[in-house]
Amino acid sequence: MMDTALFKNTWLPLESTFYKVALYILEDEADARDAVQDLYIKLWNRRNIDSNYKMWVLARQVITNSLF
Repeated sequence: MMDTALFKNTWLPLESTFYKVALYILEDEADARDAVQDLYIKLWNRRNIDSNYKMWVLARQVITNSLF
């Protein structure tokens, strides 16, 4: 299970990257912020996944589903 500190250290540094990708695809700042917020909520709710690889797969799925 991922604790709060590990979650922050792993995922928060990527926020600007996620936002840039979302903005590029959605072409709207508000929609891009919403997509990134949704991503972080879903990642937090599933933080009990037992490996970083599975978290990355989940992140990819959430991003893909949110943006397309």
